Amino acid sequence: MKLLRCKIGSFGALNDFEFDFDKRLDCVCKENGSGKTTFAAFICAMLYGMETSRSNEKGQKDRSRYAPWNGGRFGGALELEAGGRRYRIERTFDRQSAAKDQLKTYDLTSGVEEVSLSPTPGEALLGIGREAFVRTAFMTFRESGSIEGLLPKINSYINGSVDTDIFGRAVAALQKERRKYRPEKGRGGSLEELAELKKAAEKELYLCSASADAAEEHEKQRANAEKKKKEASDRLALASAYADALLMKRTYEEFLKKQNDARTELEEFYARHGEQRMPEEKLEEGKDLLLKIEHYKKRLVDEPLEAGEKAEYYSLKDSFDGNEPEPGEIDEMIARLTQLRADKERLEEAKETLRSEEFKALSAHFDAHCPTNEELTEFENLDRTYNEEKKNYEDYREKLVNAAKEVVLPPKKLPKIGLIAAIAGGVCLLLSVLFFIIEASAAAWVLLLTGIIGLGFAAYSYFTSAKPQAPAVSEDPSVEERYKNAQRAFSDKLNHYGYFGSDLSLLLQNLTEDRARYLERKELFSRAQSSAETLERRVKDNEAAARSFFDRYPRYTSGDETLRLRYLKEDYRKYREIRDKQNAAAENAEKDRAALAACQDELNSLLRPYGEVEDGGERAALQRQKDLLDAEKRLKSARSEREKDARDYLAAHPGVLKLPENVPDEEEKERLQSDVLAYQSFIAQTEKKLEEENRIADRTDEYRAKIRNLEEERQKQTREFFILSSAKEYLELAEKQLLGRYTSPLADAYARYASKIDPALCENVILSASDLSLSFERAGELRKIDSFSSGFCALSDICMRLAMIDVAYPDERPFLVLDDPFVYLDDENLKKAVETLKTISENTQILYFTCHSDRAFANPRENT
Repeated sequence: MKLLRCKIGSFGALNDFEFDFDKRLDCVCKENGSGKTTFAAFICAMLYGMETSRSNEKGQKDRSRYAPWNGGRFGGALELEAGGRRYRIERTFDRQSAAKDQLKTYDLTSGVEEVSLSPTPGEALLGIGREAFVRTAFMTFRESGSIEGLLPKINSYINGSVDTDIFGRAVAALQKERRKYRPEKGRGGSLEELAELKKAAEKELYLCSASADAAEEHEKQRANAEKKKKEASDRLALASAYADALLMKRTYEEFLKKQNDARTELEEFYARHGEQRMPEEKLEEGKDLLLKIEHYKKRLVDEPLEAGEKAEYYSLKDSFDGNEPEPGEIDEMIARLTQLRADKERLEEAKETLRSEEFKALSAHFDAHCPTNEELTEFENLDRTYNEEKKNYEDYREKLVNAAKEVVLPPKKLPKIGLIAAIAGGVCLLLSVLFFIIEASAAAWVLLLTGIIGLGFAAYSYFTSAKPQAPAVSEDPSVEERYKNAQRAFSDKLNHYGYFGSDLSLLLQNLTEDRARYLERKELFSRAQSSAETLERRVKDNEAAARSFFDRYPRYTSGDETLRLRYLKEDYRKYREIRDKQNAAAENAEKDRAALAACQDELNSLLRPYGEVEDGGERAALQRQKDLLDAEKRLKSARSEREKDARDYLAAHPGVLKLPENVPDEEEKERLQSDVLAYQSFIAQTEKKLEEENRIADRTDEYRAKIRNLEEERQKQTREFFILSSAKEYLELAEKQLLGRYTSPLADAYARYASKIDPALCENVILSASDLSLSFERAGELRKIDSFSSGFCALSDICMRLAMIDVAYPDERPFLVLDDPFVYLDDENLKKAVETLKTISENTQILYFTCHSDRAFANPRENT
């Protein structure tokens, strides 16, 4: 990767600044404040951008530090080459926020915008982040950067993976899981927690067993108390039973008294009404006869027709009485009116055909001269001949055009006379130039003019040397003549029938279509004329028949004929229905009078044995008989209910007639009641204790299962703890064995550069695989790099950076930006470092900034 050129709009103290990079080594030596560090920071900012500035930051960030001093566009452009392609990065920075920055990247090789490099072109092209870039290819004495982001790239070349700490993270994860089971120090962990839970469960199990024994003893005490309570309760129940027996005996005697009263009341009813009671079946027969009598009376009183029907009947009677239509006459008239309407429509269509303007126009055109079928055949032959001659003429014209296009000019060449003229003209021009050099005389002008004329004649002879060839096709006037004759004959024939135009085939098509339409309309006209006469006669006959029919019924004289016929048909139907209904009612009235007299006689015969009945008193007599039957039923039901109540009470209390013996006296009853209360209190307390003990004892199986599960879980976690411990030990052993493979390539590259600068840099050195830091064994003790002098640290840092670049970029090396990294070196070490950089510049582009001529290269580049 190489930097090509850059252009800075405004960046810190730099304003409108351009720089073209050398492909190998650029040494910029300028005094302090000339913008060297700003230039280096600009390259880094173009590749990785700048962080957002915040008002509460104590230090000054790059965005605030490099904001333009004198205004102008904050940013610029950087061109570089990577992977065989050229790119251009353009950035415009905001003074405060990175979110407002503008970035555009272009692929100059293809000339299109390259969006895949956004938002961090440096990371896309170099494969590392900003911190890793500052740690390697961007050297300065002010900051060292971080290897975060670089380890994945180095490890990818060494191990084929971007994971920097596979073993460390795996061991840490195993250790974290192992601590869950048992910590390395102190108490705790799931294993100890399981042991404590098991002890607590065993204690609870012991308490459950004790509660089971206590529950058994409480059960015995409760059973004994229940037995004694029952004995006392039974004695008390005997005393209560005696009192209840006395009460039940009095109640039974009341049931017997009610039973006797009900029997006496029924006997008295039979004595008063025994002979005047009608049997129930005859009472029902009398009710049916009474209903029939009332039905016949109502039918004789009711009118057969309602008020609306009667008015409608007399209204329709004026129209149809003595003037009824014949059967089927109305339907026949409806059919004739339907045909009349259809005939009128067809007649109107025929008249419309006779009045057709299109037919009149066609008749005016074709009546005088209509082409026959033979003439149409002649037209088709003329059309065919005309199209053939037209096609021949067009093909002939096309051949002439193609022949003219195919004429090829022979290759141009300079003839001999032109060649002689060109040589003579050239010689004259050379002599004229020579004479002009010596002296501008008239001969010089003559030679110049002669040379120009000779060269002009040579050019003319060259361009006119090729002559066009004659066309391969000759002209034939007879083709055009035949085409015009055929066109004229066809056109004259069409003009005779009144068709004019340039498209003769279209004119023939129009003539044919118009003739066919004329013949079709002519035939339709003939049929319409004959049809119109027949339809007019039929229309007149049907109209006369309709007028004659409607004259018989003046009520139906307005409106649509078909609709009037439908109204007439419906009214005639109603008239017949009402008339038939009235006649049927008159016939039924005589029958109802005879039936009414028969029912009246039969009802009087039925009621006479039970007392005389006045006219119209049949209903009252039947109601009196019904009341007597209801009273008998009620008395019988009351007697049955009283007898049943006495039987049921005796069945429910079989000992009602026998009182208990050996009944306790009042003193014994008081003592027994006190004992029952005491036993009840003792039983309640015992049951409460028994419930509590049983609740605890019922959990015995639960705690046994819990102890069994805890023991199984403890054994399971013990096995898992052993597996995690073994895996951790094996991984730590494997990490120690593979550590050399991880750091070896980087250590070799460091030793290669350190041996060139100072062999002491690679004596007893140890490279940390976790952070790539260096430690040195001195005087039997391992010391970190920061324990040594600034110069030693600077040389070591340079060697480590170069080693990282060698390992991380074996294919295409990045450029190096060195911002005066040798300020801590003495003359000898500075000389070695400079020589090393010169050697590296053979295959790596280096941009070196310094403010002191002693630290500059042999030929520094004076540029800022």
